[in-house]
Amino acid sequence: EAKTASAARRLREVAPDVRVMEIAERLTDANAHDLLAGWDAVVDGTDTFETRYLVADTCAALGTPLVWGSVLRFDAQVSVFWSRPPDGVAPVTLRDLFPAAPPPGSVPSCADAGVLGALCGIAGSMMAVETVKLIAGFGDVLLGRVAVVDALTMRVHDVAFAGTSAAPGTPSTASRPAEPAANPPATDLLGRTLLDVREPAEFAVDALSGAVNVPVSALEQAARTGPGAAAALLLEAGVPDGVPLATYCAAGVRAVRAARALAELDHDVAALTPDDVARMRART
Repeated sequence: EAKTASAARRLREVAPDVRVMEIAERLTDANAHDLLAGWDAVVDGTDTFETRYLVADTCAALGTPLVWGSVLRFDAQVSVFWSRPPDGVAPVTLRDLFPAAPPPGSVPSCADAGVLGALCGIAGSMMAVETVKLIAGFGDVLLGRVAVVDALTMRVHDVAFAGTSAAPGTPSTASRPAEPAANPPATDLLGRTLLDVREPAEFAVDALSGAVNVPVSALEQAARTGPGAAAALLLEAGVPDGVPLATYCAAGVRAVRAARALAELDHDVAALTPDDVARMRART
């Protein structure tokens, strides 16, 4: 049974008064605009980077709000993107959060890494809530914020990020607020070990000089095990215990996640913004 037919059948079972339109057609560059135009909101339930960015860029061009979610292993993320929100609200798109899709093969697939099935239900319910809020016009939607769910500890926190005035589909260089501490200027980073928390394939392309690579997924997994496991992971990467750290990534979100995990283990750590990273690149 096709996914569209399965989803439509289930929707009709639980909400028989809802009008469901099935479109059993593969989304492509050629038809995306026509298929996604005219809707009040789009909810992205796709599972490939190519389709996710196609949906996001098309919604950005149309000015249609997009409710987005992602699940891998024991972690989920949910956010809302809207390139033409009401007056007084800053526009944000997927590319403000993740400027470009990761290189092929750099991120494990759900089939390889696994997904906690119940977590899909949690993320899906959160996306449904955001959709209802958008359509009904109440509450504070996750616009300019990404909710991060850690199923192993059942903690939910959100990370703020900023949009850009660039045209839809253009990678963003906007500065994003970072946690857990105020970000020091790049000139104050002497003595901090640079920790690139991207995937190894991304690190190989454009790592900062002197940085070491520990992916945030591995770091969070180790942190959940305990301080000893995290310290061992860092030591294996060439980071001695107790040295001050500065985390960075492409868009700032993974840097914040890594800094939060390390800060909870009492590490002296700061998360760099994309602007911090750009300044450091300009000096090398």
